[in-house]
Amino acid sequence: MMSHNSWILLMLFLWVDSSLCVDFACSNDTSVKPVCECTEITGKVNCTNRGLNEWPVGIPINTLFLYISKNNLKDIDNEAVLQLHKLLTINLSNNLLTRLPRFPKTIFFM
Repeated sequence: MMSHNSWILLMLFLWVDSSLCVDFACSNDTSVKPVCECTEITGKVNCTNRGLNEWPVGIPINTLFLYISKNNLKDIDNEAVLQLHKLLTINLSNNLLTRLPRFPKTIFFM
């Protein structure tokens, strides 16, 4: 039988663990539901109108075309975009951005 303190610790762990949920852009893991449509053959990742508040984890580094418009993004970490060194096109329109991140030199803005 669990003590009162053990129950409190278990409940605290479950609360903390559930608060660490992140949105995965693309995933090959069937237990993870990606928030974006990812087409590896064309290098296209479509995260348009997904209600994102933060940059999703797991955008493939070989992404060529990234559509992440119509979300609630307020800030994007420079490294998140710079790691996409093959990126040709990005659409960030209709977000809540107050500044733009740095982009790879290959980028074409839409």
